[in-house]
Order: sequence, then structure tokens, then C-alpha cells
Amino acid sequence: MKKLSILLSLFLFASTANVFAQRCWGNYDWDFDFEFESDTATYHPFVEINYGILNSYFNTFSGKFNENGFAKFNLGYRLLENLDDSTIVKLKSKSFFVNYASSTIATSSGNPSPIKPNIEIWQGGFGWTEGYGYRLGAAKLVFTSGNSLVWNRLRVVEPDIRTFAPIDQKGLERFDRAIRFGVSNSAGINITVSKHFNLNADYVYGMIFPRYLIWKHFGSFVIEMAGEGLIENFVDEVYDFAPAATPLLNFILKNAFSYAFFNLEKDKSFYPFNSENPFYYKALNFGVTVVF
Repeated sequence: MKKLSILLSLFLFASTANVFAQRCWGNYDWDFDFEFESDTATYHPFVEINYGILNSYFNTFSGKFNENGFAKFNLGYRLLENLDDSTIVKLKSKSFFVNYASSTIATSSGNPSPIKPNIEIWQGGFGWTEGYGYRLGAAKLVFTSGNSLVWNRLRVVEPDIRTFAPIDQKGLERFDRAIRFGVSNSAGINITVSKHFNLNADYVYGMIFPRYLIWKHFGSFVIEMAGEGLIENFVDEVYDFAPAATPLLNFILKNAFSYAFFNLEKDKSFYPFNSENPFYYKALNFGVTVVF
């Protein structure tokens, strides 16, 4: 029975990944040498490095965590194309990433508080970012939203987790030194300074699940993607009548919806289905992108 359950979970995970792939990659083909193919546009490889501040939260934990420095490294492909209206551009990017968060990295608050736990998080995964923007002479200003699938390894560095209150210890032991699946979203601004150099800033918010329930995540994921799909269709209609309003409207509607859904999931990992509280985080990052 246990083997059957594992096989069924793998099948459903593959189904979820397929839905995610369709939502992420659209009609573009992904081949083994990591190139995108399109009949109408060209994707360019890019390297992105970001640094910022990350704050962690766990609703059943009685205290607070120390602030973490947050380093991000992305490798991927991106497309920045001019739309029919010569002043509007559209950005799409797909990437793999590795992130590292730790209180040992410099933070805005200086030295970590000795009465708050220090945690360390390694992350890896893949995701996509989309957005519209404006041509400002040779520069371009793009407002983006993004989604990612993330694998996390969280570690309570100090104090010893065994010294925590029983309830706190029990909750954090679900995450400590274990690889857990999660998701994240982002709202960002990208400034194209030149053909090969960009400046960017983004606000990232995500969660780490204490355990992965494929059925419930599939249902929650479909609801969220359906909402984003409706917004995309509405924004496409707006572009036909008011192109200049599209970048900011798309940015506000998509990110407001994603953040609202995130807040619902802080109490239920797989909202609207009954599920445990996730470990969640919020981060503000600044960085540079080199486009080839």
C-alpha cells in the first residue's frame, strides 16, 4: 500500500509539473541544450546576481527570527521585445537559481540579536518572470511579476533547537536540516541601461511546506494559476485600447492577486484546503543582470 501511495504521488507530481510547465513556458520549446525556440523572437542568455535582506516567520513559533542577508544567483534566458506600440515593451524570462540566506551575511540591523534564533536557508529551483514596460529613449523601464518552484534546506544554526520550548521545538523540527518543497512569488522593477546591462530590484515572498500534499497543492495551484490567467486576459484586452496603461495595470493587478493569495496561504499551506502552517519569508533585493 505504501509503494502504491508513493507511485501515485509521483504521478500527481508529474501532472502538477506539467501544468506548471504549460503555464510557465507557454508555447516555447525547451530542449536539452537549454535554448528557447520561437518563430517571432529571440531569447538571450543572462546571468543575474542579487543581494538583499530576508525576514522569516512561522506562525506557531512564539518568538522572532534574526534578520538574514539574502544572496541570489540566476542563470536563464530572457526575451525583451517591442510591441506594436513603439513605446511599450514586454519582458519574459525563465531561469534556474540558487539562493542563500543567513544571519552571518551582513544585515541592515548589524549584529544578530543573541535572544533570537539564527537560521540558514539554501534554496534551488526554477521559475519565470513576466512584465510590461516603457521605452525611455535608449533605456527601458519594466514592471514584473514572477513565480517559482523552490526546494529548500533550512537549518537552525543557534541556539540548539533542543533548548526551545516544546511547542516551538516540535514545529521547527519539521524543517530543520530537511529538504522541503515550497513556492515563491516576486514583484520587481527592471531597468535596461544598455543592451547587455540591467539594474533590478524585487520584493520576494514565499513559503516552505512542512510536508508536501500533492492533491491539495495541485488544487491550490490550479486556483492561483486560473486567477492569474484571468488577469492576463484582461490586461491583453486593456492593451488593445490603452497601451500606455498596460505596464502599471498588469503590475498592480498580478502582484496584488499573488500577495493576497500568499496571505491566505500563511495559515493554510494549500489554501483553500485544510493544511498546516508553512514557514514563510519576505525579502527585498537589489542586483544587476548581464545579458549576452
